[in-house]
Amino acid sequence: MKKINLIKTTVAMLFIFSTAFSQKAIELKYNLNTNDKYNYTTETDQTIKFDANGIEMSMGMLMSMEMTYLITNKTDNDIALDGQIQRVQMSQSIMGMEINYDSNTPDNNDPTVAAISEEFQKILNKSFQIVIDSQGKLNNMDLSNIVENKDISNNFYSGTNFVIYPKNKINVGDSWDEEISTLEKSEMKYNIKYTLLKTENNNATIGVEGIISANKVNDVDINLSGTVNGEMIIDTKTGWLVDSLLNQTLAMEISQGGMVFPATAVGTIKNTSKKI
Repeated sequence: MKKINLIKTTVAMLFIFSTAFSQKAIELKYNLNTNDKYNYTTETDQTIKFDANGIEMSMGMLMSMEMTYLITNKTDNDIALDGQIQRVQMSQSIMGMEINYDSNTPDNNDPTVAAISEEFQKILNKSFQIVIDSQGKLNNMDLSNIVENKDISNNFYSGTNFVIYPKNKINVGDSWDEEISTLEKSEMKYNIKYTLLKTENNNATIGVEGIISANKVNDVDINLSGTVNGEMIIDTKTGWLVDSLLNQTLAMEISQGGMVFPATAVGTIKNTSKKI
């Protein structure tokens, strides 16, 4: 009986110690090294509904973008990343028509696909630069090699592909807020609430609740509002994203030529990344 009680006590103590250890406050930050390189894939699955001259239309879109990020420089204050888009795959369905595009094997015999291919060729395998600090806050961004439209910068830095970490140590259950906008004077803003949900081995799961807003995109008046929520898994040693799944809902009214075009977009965004 004494032996059984001793075993029970030992198990109880191990449980208490393991629980206490799991609740230990941790510091999250980017700890990347020069010449580290990562694959980064973003998959977007959206249903877009819009009103075109009184006719309601619906479009389904599935898009995959494969990128690489190379850490080109690291100082006490800055981490410089060189990004490249390696491959784009896209499927669209609208009014019974199917459009499929793959940058690795574009069908240039289809005029629509050929036009899409021409646009994507402008950005494929061309470098863009992002500079963040150890918390993940944006210090600089240069997209001049790939695009003139500065609002595309939201695709590369929105607080849902790079987590912005707090300065202080945090425990499971702690939350922190960030207001995010790019340095390219884009009017699209993200207000993100992060919550540390759990830690396990070398990973941490972070909950994301965000509000998206914009009044002007690419010099077009647009009343845009939306939400994004889900979870992101990050490597606690490097701060780099491992995996994420986010739900996004957008509602917008585009004002152009004296007319207003309402539209909604509902879908998911999945990001995965791995060191090469």
